[in-house]
Amino acid sequence: MGKRNLKRKKEEIAEDCCFFCKDGGNMRVCDFKDCLKTYHAECVNEDASFLTSNNNWCCAVCGKCYYDVDFALVKRNRGFCRHCSKLAFLIEKNADVDSDGEKIDMKDPATFESYFVEYYEVIKRKEGLNSQNAYIA
Repeated sequence: MGKRNLKRKKEEIAEDCCFFCKDGGNMRVCDFKDCLKTYHAECVNEDASFLTSNNNWCCAVCGKCYYDVDFALVKRNRGFCRHCSKLAFLIEKNADVDSDGEKIDMKDPATFESYFVEYYEVIKRKEGLNSQNAYIA
């Protein structure tokens, strides 16, 4: 199967709404490995050509994780980077402060944490994870 067919397959199973604004429409899927996050061009400060460009593009979430080489395995060969692992742990604890003592609001749609909550719930269902997986990681 060629690279073009793999990309088409990934686009078919990718998320239906933009990871940033939670709206549907014309979006691009992150090119990083198994990431299925989608984004509107305007949500990532790009012009319309972004949607059809053949240049590889990695979303900000994967960009952060990609350079964070300290991964926590959760299930078989799947896992989270340390940053995402900490967020998953905070979600499972229903925490309102992070490990630095900073106040966080997982329900405020203007925060990265609220976006991660929705993403984490999708990943939990898809990968068959539970709260114990977050505590172990």
